[in-house]
Amino acid sequence: MIESTVAVGDTISVRAGVPRSYGRPLGRVVRINATTVTVALFYDLVRGDRTTRLVPHTGYRLAHRPDPRPWVVVGCGARKVEHPAPIADLYTGSYHAQCVRAATRLTDRSRVVILSGRYGLVRLTDPTVREPYEQRIDQPGAVTTDELHTQGDRLGLSWPLERVIVLAGKAYTAPLLTVVDHRNLELPFDGTRGIGDHKALLRLIETTGTLPRRESPSTTPQEVHEHDRTHQLHRLVH
Repeated sequence: MIESTVAVGDTISVRAGVPRSYGRPLGRVVRINATTVTVALFYDLVRGDRTTRLVPHTGYRLAHRPDPRPWVVVGCGARKVEHPAPIADLYTGSYHAQCVRAATRLTDRSRVVILSGRYGLVRLTDPTVREPYEQRIDQPGAVTTDELHTQGDRLGLSWPLERVIVLAGKAYTAPLLTVVDHRNLELPFDGTRGIGDHKALLRLIETTGTLPRRESPSTTPQEVHEHDRTHQLHRLVH
């Protein structure tokens, strides 16, 4: 008997047990069996097919393993230094700094990502020196959706089962809805009444290192549409 090298929740690239026309599709492992794994193929899910497939242990390879540490996305800031700097040193506002401090209490610095109106999704630890800029995320000239898709795929935010926490307002949440499956998004600021509530919540995160429990699950923003979720899965297939 060949032992499985994957775990439930892993994403695998399948090369056996599927129609040849599928190529080598990606799928999520839902069960480990003696000689096979049970897989939900993203290709099938895009087409609305909820059936699973049995793939022999010799017929796949690991493509992605979800990290138990969350991603935390922080919005950029209006106040910036007046000279080129790495993304971690580019913004000078106290609110942005508080968001970053809270983010690093929730996860490792390497999994904190700044969503910039000009540069898109950038790891906090990225050493690349960037020019200061004046560009709102929700104004013409901002980073495009296609650029965010590419960056999200490269970083790993777009992979299934990756937990993504957003410490930013609605202007920053909206572009992420076509990059990250809304079921993976956690929006602590959802339902708050302004920056005062944001700061109080951030202070609590800084103190406890955890997100406060909500009485009910975060509501799904109305901007999420079924075609957005399908598009996100479709990009992972191809």
